[in-house]
Amino acid sequence: MINHVVLTLSMLTMAIDAIKMGFDNGMVVVVGVLFMIIGMMNINDPDQQTAANILNNVIVVFVFIISVLNVILSSFGIENMNLNPPGVPIKLNNTKIK
Repeated sequence: MINHVVLTLSMLTMAIDAIKMGFDNGMVVVVGVLFMIIGMMNINDPDQQTAANILNNVIVVFVFIISVLNVILSSFGIENMNLNPPGVPIKLNNTKIK
């Protein structure tokens, strides 16, 4: 019974991590598109200065959110999840002590 609970929790954790990574990658694409839009704006034109300022602030907020998500993802160490996937027994070293 406990193995099923552990397996379920592991699968739930991996699903949540996959959703976070997908959200993070989507945000990176959005920031890239916003950078291209702000790059096409003429900041010497007074009409576009306000829009460019607002867009710049939005980009800063998105980059901050991406940075926080990356710190969270790195702290949990999801890159090492496939060393011992759920349901696969852990192989121990058979070294003998002399």
